[in-house]
Amino acid sequence: MAAQRAARSVYWGQSPLKDVANVKTPTLFFVGENDPAVPLPQSLEMWRALKTNGVPTRLYVAPREGHGWGELRHLIAKANAELGVVREATRAAAATLPKKTP
Repeated sequence: MAAQRAARSVYWGQSPLKDVANVKTPTLFFVGENDPAVPLPQSLEMWRALKTNGVPTRLYVAPREGHGWGELRHLIAKANAELGVVREATRAAAATLPKKTP
């Protein structure tokens, strides 16, 4: 029983979920359906936690992919998603700038 508690403590100490309440940064998750390093359920859990806390977040799951996408169509979709987020952030930041007066 003590060994199980110790193992859980180590696992929890390394889990990003323990700090999810402190996350405010918009977050993108790019997950391979067959990722052995970060299995899909772990990514879903983190994504749901952020959504529940009101953090802007998006989840993209690539079929047939593992950890690190390789199919061209997935890489293009990922690049477009990243550019979209940068575009949105840039527009939002620009909207807060003072207007130029002639």
